[in-house]
Amino acid sequence: MTTKYSYVKTPVDIGRLNEEILAETGITKTLLYCNFNGPNKLDIFFDSDLSGAEQTLLDDIVTNHSGEPIPEPAILPTGDLPANMITASDGGGTAVWVDASNIIYNILNINEYETSSEDIHSTTSTNWQQKLRLVLTDLAVGKYKIDWYYEWAYSHGNSKFKARIELDDTDTCMETAVRPSESSVSDYRDGSGFAYVNLTGGSHHIDLDYCSSKRGKTSYIRRARIALRRV
Repeated sequence: MTTKYSYVKTPVDIGRLNEEILAETGITKTLLYCNFNGPNKLDIFFDSDLSGAEQTLLDDIVTNHSGEPIPEPAILPTGDLPANMITASDGGGTAVWVDASNIIYNILNINEYETSSEDIHSTTSTNWQQKLRLVLTDLAVGKYKIDWYYEWAYSHGNSKFKARIELDDTDTCMETAVRPSESSVSDYRDGSGFAYVNLTGGSHHIDLDYCSSKRGKTSYIRRARIALRRV
């Protein structure tokens, strides 16, 4: 059973919010994924109902969430290295101090995949249309995090734009239906979120699909991205 908790919240950084929820030891239910549809619609999904105390903790996390992205690691000054630390490049040619154990872990677990589509696609159909597919081959067995982002618009204020993330055409990781306000019909707004999945080895694919809830009304989608990382 999946339980959804909805909030009006802005700004939201999905990565930071994920870390904040997982760090709260008072919430024992499993976090499945968070979905943010701009400008301020936030949905958080768990594998079962939260207790009253757990929901209070979740409310506090959302209220206190700053929406600021998690900062990049600070560049440390030169000098003697602390214990168990080594120097590494930050990708821009600057040497930084990092934990050697984390470097070894990351080398052994480099499993990151991504795809994107910047073009505007549209449909008036109420049947699901594929916007983007991430194709995976020779995947290692393990737990993975799926991240997604897209921008959407809709031509009608009294029906809904629909989107979903689907794994292997069988498992729905996320599904949402959003109605734009009358004053912002056809204005683009963003949708994003993440989900954790356990994958078997071999080939898989992840789709971002979209459609209209009412036939003849136009759904638009652009700047779509899907990323997968082993955790």
